[in-house]
Amino acid sequence: MRLAPRAIAFDLDGTLYRGAEAVPGAVRLLRDLSARFEIVYITNSTVRSGPEIAALLSGMGYLAESSRVYTSGAAAARYVRDADYLGVYVVGAPPLVDVMRDAGVPRSATAAEADAMVVGLDPDWRAHCAGIESLPPTAPRIACNLDDTYPVEGGRRRSGCGAVVRQIEALLGRSHDVVIGKPGTYMLELAFGDMGLSPADVVLVGDTEASDIAAARAAGCASVLIAPEHRGSSYADATVADITGLADVLA
Repeated sequence: MRLAPRAIAFDLDGTLYRGAEAVPGAVRLLRDLSARFEIVYITNSTVRSGPEIAALLSGMGYLAESSRVYTSGAAAARYVRDADYLGVYVVGAPPLVDVMRDAGVPRSATAAEADAMVVGLDPDWRAHCAGIESLPPTAPRIACNLDDTYPVEGGRRRSGCGAVVRQIEALLGRSHDVVIGKPGTYMLELAFGDMGLSPADVVLVGDTEASDIAAARAAGCASVLIAPEHRGSSYADATVADITGLADVLA
């Protein structure tokens, strides 16, 4: 059976690029698919803004508009803004702080005064340690995503947001309350709502079963797993060895 969506949601890191390198065959494939399907980009990144990612994609040859790029950092900003928190403590690199500011999120200078905390990828998160311990027990802990690592050039991987989230959980002795990015569904729901799509209209394409495919399953949309080792998937609707195989599973 072939999949017949109205739109395709693409993961980015490991699916369309690795670091600054486009995945072989992906640029040409997406140019062909964009003539038949709506394309949206869904990334757990918190270290680049949507416009920055759109520029990165365009520089590689992809057709990308910033309005079709959804990051877990920007989605987290919308989540806390709409929840009307009075002061949000942010653990994250400068791009996450910037997207919170641009969204009009009221920030708290200290964890002790915050009524919510957002955690993104932050190589310097330990600088927050002493302050984080004073976070009020009623303040929700909002994780941008749970990715322990992410892929870069040369087959290497770097520590991701999930590693920071879990270390903070150990520090506080309690787990996060909300996951914004994959495998959570909030970021996907934002994208679908903005585009006027239902989950049944969308196929999500990604390279990670625990993140991409789990998010698609939870959100109720179809999914395609890119698995170079040809391993099967318990949840994906289709599995392909590389991204060029996507053309064979779409109607």
